Formats: sequence, C-alpha cells, structure tokens
Amino acid sequence: MPHLQRALRIHWRLSLEQETRYLREHVLDRINQAVALLDGDGKVLFANRQAEAIFREGSGPLVINQRLTAAGAQDAAAIRENLYQTRQGFGGSMDVKDIGTGQRWMITFMPLPNAFTQSLAEQAHIMALIAEPGKLATGNLGGFAKIYRLTPAETRVLEQLLLKESTQEIAECLQIGIKTLRTQLSALFAKTQTKNQRELVKFYLSHLMAGPM
Repeated sequence: MPHLQRALRIHWRLSLEQETRYLREHVLDRINQAVALLDGDGKVLFANRQAEAIFREGSGPLVINQRLTAAGAQDAAAIRENLYQTRQGFGGSMDVKDIGTGQRWMITFMPLPNAFTQSLAEQAHIMALIAEPGKLATGNLGGFAKIYRLTPAETRVLEQLLLKESTQEIAECLQIGIKTLRTQLSALFAKTQTKNQRELVKFYLSHLMAGPM
C-alpha cells in the first residue's frame, strides 16, 4: 500500500503539472504578443504562434540550433549580452533590425520567478517579448496613458520612443527642442516610476502581458 500511495501521489502531481503547463502555454498562445521562453543559455523551450511567425521570417530575430539569435552579427552579440544580464536578474531591452528591409523589432528580456517556471516549462528562466515598436504604439498606448495620467504631449513622446532610436529623432519628429523633450521624459519617468528610456519601454511592454488596456 505505501508503494501504491506514493505512485498515486506522483501520478497526481505529474498530471497537475502537465495541466498547469498546458493552461499557461495556451494563455501565451492567445495573447496579442510574441513570447518565447528560454533557458539560461538562450535555448527556446516554448514560442507562441506570434513568435514562431517572426522566427520563420529569418531576417531579424530567429532560432538557430534551438537558440534565440539574430540574422545580423551585431544583433546576435547583443542578444547574448542581454541573456547574460537577464541570468544575473537584471533583464533588458534591445532593437533587432531586419538585415534586408531595416524593419525593427523590440526584444525585452525578463527573468522568470521560480514559481512560474516550475510548472510552465522545465528549466525556463527567461521570457523574451518580441514586437514591432510601430505596432505597439497602436491600440494599447491610450489605455496606458489613461492609467498613468499622461498628458497628450507625454503620450506623443512615449509613442515616438517606441518608434525612434534617438532623442534627436524624436525631437525632430515632434518639432520640439531637446530641453523640452527631456522635461517630458522626466515627467514620464516620474509617473511610471522608471529611471530611463529603456526601462520605460520595458515597463510599457510588461503591460501588454496583462491583456488589453
């Protein structure tokens, strides 16, 4: 009887873990965001449908030998550096460019808590969120602005921050001075309790995981 009871407990625990894993991965497949779960070395353990579609294009973020990388050598090196930082618990964000068209993707790396990884995917330690910044700025920005009480000017700055690479480009697009832009960025950091542009973008991306705003 003790052996039978132990076998039943193990069977029940495995069934529960499999069901929890299925449910959570099913949720990741349904959200409007490309998500990949990685081990500490960047091996892709799970990619939802949106992420798989991006990987299949093969000209920006992609998977080679089961590991997340990029078509461009510089971007591939940056991914490795971000993976290292995320293993240390810091996370980070970066741009990846299509080597042919110049199209950009934003990848945000986030360390996963142990409680999340144990039932989701064996040895998964990192979540990578992948999206085109231009698409991020539509459909979600209004809700984000409302939650954090952003002014129209601050909202426009955040929108451009998702689209542009430098503060100079943002200032030129909005036809404002660098000093004015820095003032608006400071207000954005204060309202969202972030410290810099990269952290602000990462904070915005994290809201996409919570569902429509």
